[in-house]
Amino acid sequence: MPGNDSRIDTRDWSLLVVLSILWGGSFFFNGAALRELPPLTLVFLRVALGAVILLPLLRMQGIKFPRLEALPRDRPT
Repeated sequence: MPGNDSRIDTRDWSLLVVLSILWGGSFFFNGAALRELPPLTLVFLRVALGAVILLPLLRMQGIKFPRLEALPRDRPT
């Protein structure tokens, strides 16, 4: 944030409008999708889509998943 100017300019307003559309659109499209798909299917599709988008980003950043051997084994089962 440049300087101590706390006024909201055109760029800030446009970013707020875009954020509002994305945030509100999520609820709208979830409601529409729930009319056609069962909830569990919708959850699976959202998680799968997130994984398809985020996993390549992790690879590009060089972030690796921990190996199974590195996970703690002293958790109660």
